[in-house]
Amino acid sequence: PQPPQPPASSSSGQAAARAGSDGRAFPLVADKASEKLRGDSSARAAQLHREGNELYAKGDAAGAYKLWTQSAAAGDWNGEYSAALCQMQGAGVGRDTHAAAQRLASLASKGHPFAQLALGRAFDAGVGVAE
Repeated sequence: PQPPQPPASSSSGQAAARAGSDGRAFPLVADKASEKLRGDSSARAAQLHREGNELYAKGDAAGAYKLWTQSAAAGDWNGEYSAALCQMQGAGVGRDTHAAAQRLASLASKGHPFAQLALGRAFDAGVGVAE
């Protein structure tokens, strides 16, 4: 089964995605379109997320994952979402669909709509579900 491909937003709110190393679309969550999805993060956490987006756009998925996990550790929901998608797809980190689904479930329970969609698609496809 293929990993979920949730919608992504660009800074203008329009859909945008970048192809991952395997050619599949990898969504980027833009900061301006999703400020309300920040959780309890600081301005520094939001900056780490933006820097992660920039690295990913340049093809550095591993560097982006590192920044997104730092952003997530600081309470940024979008950093957590982006890191979960990296895990789901194995972009810049080893693929771990179960851990990714757990991260998405945590975000989904907090009301993050992209995480809710990604988790639903993952479960529908049987990805990240214990067998």
